Amino acid sequence: MFSARPEPALIRARASGERVVAIIRLVVAFLIGSVASALNPRALVIGLSVLVVLYAAGIVWLSFRKNLPTLPWLTTALDASLITGALSVYLVYDQPVSFLINRLYFEAYFFVLATSVLRFDWRLVAFALGVILVQFLGLTGYVATHWDLAALPPWPVSFVPSYFILRVLLLAATGMTTVLVATWALHLRLLIGTDQLTGLPQRRPFLERIDEELQRARTGNGTLSLALLDVDDFKRFNDRHGHVAGDGALRALAEALQKAVRTTDLLSRYGGEEFLVAFPRVGIPQAVRRAEQIRLRLAETPLQGRGEPALLTVSIGVASWPEDGPTYEAVYAKADERLYQAKAQGKNQVVGPPEVGRVVHLREP
Repeated sequence: MFSARPEPALIRARASGERVVAIIRLVVAFLIGSVASALNPRALVIGLSVLVVLYAAGIVWLSFRKNLPTLPWLTTALDASLITGALSVYLVYDQPVSFLINRLYFEAYFFVLATSVLRFDWRLVAFALGVILVQFLGLTGYVATHWDLAALPPWPVSFVPSYFILRVLLLAATGMTTVLVATWALHLRLLIGTDQLTGLPQRRPFLERIDEELQRARTGNGTLSLALLDVDDFKRFNDRHGHVAGDGALRALAEALQKAVRTTDLLSRYGGEEFLVAFPRVGIPQAVRRAEQIRLRLAETPLQGRGEPALLTVSIGVASWPEDGPTYEAVYAKADERLYQAKAQGKNQVVGPPEVGRVVHLREP
């Protein structure tokens, strides 16, 4: 299960969560570094505080600028290792009891587990727990083989084995709980991101994919085209056949739309009777042709009205990046403008740029 390739939705959720964790890490590092430097203004403490803040700032930059699938795994291991490294300083200064009973650094492990949940990947949480237990118990074994704990003086606090075991068990129990929390969080995220009527992605997950595709297009000098669809006279259909039939019509159109697009295309129910299709690495002329094929297929999709068969048509506006704007919002606005143009010119047609777009009418159903 650890080696299986994760679903694209999980990869996107994990990357989005990594950006949130990166910001939290930076804020916490800055606050702790500021307090530590104020309480103990030695050069070593200030220098370490600055390094930790720079590390956190670098992770923020990487998470927002680079799409690295290994970044969450790497930062999780680094976070745990930094805490373990801070604990190991006690061993360097011959203070094994301070290592074993330290509360501040030990509780920081719980912070690593809690933030790992925000990546929505149970495997990552299990990985974090494994790294923490291996590192901490490994150092504990080192302490047990190099010091006679029973002979150490009970100052400032004595070492109680049963208390130590309970702390480790609580850490392990928390880790196992967070594994379940991460699994449930991903389920809720996907549930919220899916339109319950049509089963299509809603706006938020669609926009996450758009950001990825735009970044890929900018890097590779590619293109990205959008087709904004709106069902013609849907209110009239509802008034004539009822809202139950209207819901069924939307489901049927969504199913036909899914069959009409490629697996690499992005599809979303964007509004009430609006759908949005993104064509990665497709120029505007080809996007207009693809939109026309979609329009024809939807116009031929049989629907069930109130006791009688029915048909619905769609109007489509097509725009493309970078020709129609430097951002997704600008391209979407241009597609929306062309959709309204298609409606004004009689509906049931595709409108693209004047030099490319064709306006095609189908016979009335």
